[in-house]
Amino acid sequence: MGKVNEEQMTAAINAHLTNNMSLDQCVAVFGVKKTTLSDRINNRYKSTKQGPSTKLSEYTEKMIVTLLMTCSDIGFSLNKSQALDLIESYLESSDQTE
Repeated sequence: MGKVNEEQMTAAINAHLTNNMSLDQCVAVFGVKKTTLSDRINNRYKSTKQGPSTKLSEYTEKMIVTLLMTCSDIGFSLNKSQALDLIESYLESSDQTE
């Protein structure tokens, strides 16, 4: 099963919905699979993301990853307890604790 190019798929969906292009035309122009395009247009698409919803925003998660990677890059290794303390401090300083 091939991976879907999300940019191409979005462009194909927009072309179908706003420019009245047929599915066959969208497939030819954007190079996406017809069944996948049809599923997306008809809301039969299931996200591949599994598990419960996240407690943190995508931005906050990226900031935490950046913070931990920066520590690693400068040679400041952290054990699990230290990393959790650092994350907790970051969340408290940005008012994101529960």
